[in-house]
Amino acid sequence: MEPHSLQHAFDCLIRRRLHELEILQNIDRELNRNLDLDAVLHTILKLGHERVPAEEASILLPNYQTQTLEVVVAVGPHAESRRSFVIPLLEGKGITCWVLQHKQPVRVDDICHERPWQGLFIPALTDIASELAVPLLDGDEVIGVLNFESTKECAFGQEDELFLTTLAGQAVLAIKKAQAYEREKRFAAEGQVLNEISKEIISHLNPAYVLDLILEKALELTRSTRGILMLYDPEQNDLRMVAERGVSEDKKGLRISLAQGIIGHVARTKQVLNIKASTQYRPIASTLE
Repeated sequence: MEPHSLQHAFDCLIRRRLHELEILQNIDRELNRNLDLDAVLHTILKLGHERVPAEEASILLPNYQTQTLEVVVAVGPHAESRRSFVIPLLEGKGITCWVLQHKQPVRVDDICHERPWQGLFIPALTDIASELAVPLLDGDEVIGVLNFESTKECAFGQEDELFLTTLAGQAVLAIKKAQAYEREKRFAAEGQVLNEISKEIISHLNPAYVLDLILEKALELTRSTRGILMLYDPEQNDLRMVAERGVSEDKKGLRISLAQGIIGHVARTKQVLNIKASTQYRPIASTLE
């Protein structure tokens, strides 16, 4: 290669690196001034999209309650429709799902013909030809996927993969910072609720009112629409429903034995049970659940 060509290639590389550094600095500034997760992730994706050529780009986060991988932010011509796109985790389909499970980046030059990816690809858009997906790694845990798609074959190179890997690290910082902020807000809200309940207990002698209030505040904190509060009856050796929300008429006032369902299991073992996939505990689920 001639000296002039070498100098031109070197100048292009320098400009590329300076542009990448500017993008990362902009993201750092956004992280320091904004704690809203959606806003920060959208900024990360938008700036990354300016650097990496792609028609569509998105960040997907796993929802283990619904067992799906969900698009939380997206940019590109079909961004609006992509935000409603979900991938079932249990089916094992989708390149992004593979990246989530294997904790490795994937760069596919030809989705329609390159093995084994053509069998995994979920065609959210019919004209996608190549894809670059990078895991959001927090230590050894994958908390999401950064995904870029193009209508051109071989649209992404090694430099793009390295840059998106760095960008993924920024996204992880944003997620952790926003989650920490949400936890602090939640702790503050819980403290306020406990104070409110304490005041109500002191000022009211009606236990039914207090129990109903406890359930109501618990539902507010957990953003739930349905719940029950049960008390142990030592005479009957069972659990009696004393407060409810969202329970059908025929279930109100229900009594449950300690050998019945998930509720009985928790009372019997005296252990908290936070279930992500209810099918795991289907054998001990009661008719109430």
